[in-house]
Amino acid sequence: MLRSTLRWTLILACLFALGPAVYSLLLRVHDAEGGRAVTLLINADASRAAVGGLCAFVVAGAVGLVGARFFSIGTGFLCSGIVLAWARWGLGTLDDLARISGHPMHTATRAIENAAAVAITLLLACVMVVISARRQPKGSPGAPGEGLLGVAVLGDGPRAAALGGGFAIGLVAAGAVAWLMGSSDLRGQALMAALLGALVCGAVGQLVASSMRCSLTPVVPVLVLLVLGIAGPLLAQMTHGSRLVDLIYQNEVFGLARPVSLDWAAGALLGGPIGLGWAGAMLDVRAAED
Repeated sequence: MLRSTLRWTLILACLFALGPAVYSLLLRVHDAEGGRAVTLLINADASRAAVGGLCAFVVAGAVGLVGARFFSIGTGFLCSGIVLAWARWGLGTLDDLARISGHPMHTATRAIENAAAVAITLLLACVMVVISARRQPKGSPGAPGEGLLGVAVLGDGPRAAALGGGFAIGLVAAGAVAWLMGSSDLRGQALMAALLGALVCGAVGQLVASSMRCSLTPVVPVLVLLVLGIAGPLLAQMTHGSRLVDLIYQNEVFGLARPVSLDWAAGALLGGPIGLGWAGAMLDVRAAED
């Protein structure tokens, strides 16, 4: 009872206290005209953006490590994801950037920012997986030494093939879902595109890996969204060229270009464990029926 109470206290603290506090820091970052067309790297207040971004990842990392150490890997990912989702609300949208700059969207800068944000998230995810694995009995799936990306459930699965297949299929599925969901420039829509992409990646990847007697960890969806976060702005620039800004105004831009850096980071943390858990539950039900 006490453990459950403490767990929910941590989650609610992230949702109603720590997340809004980080959001308020990034809300102070403005563009050259005093507006909200900002990201962590594209802004007119570099120092405030750096402080806000640093605080966001430090707080997300702290609550994630506490959650993974004392409760579960899912709790750690959830708490970190909530904090980064709040932080994302302090940034602008693709439409905001187009209207303030009149420039081909700082494509390289956005790709670099996405890469940096999700790479930090990937590092955090790896640490949380290691911490959570150390809590498992030795020799059980997920115990130390079984790898960061996936574990052989029965000890004889082709781990490399399972991870490669799960990653590749998950990448295609996540990209398709994020592209379809990225139909609007609303903040919640962009975040949901990344979240559902990670969810589908986790579910599909786990189904593929389980067919080879292996199981994936939540690090895989984060790695997939790292690739998508880098590819999104670059593919949009390659596809649309000089028409990119006009297509943004017309709401016809390439869907993967819409999420900003913290959309990808928060979506990976929130969606990945859900997809993996759903696939695992479905496989357990099938095994019980057999």
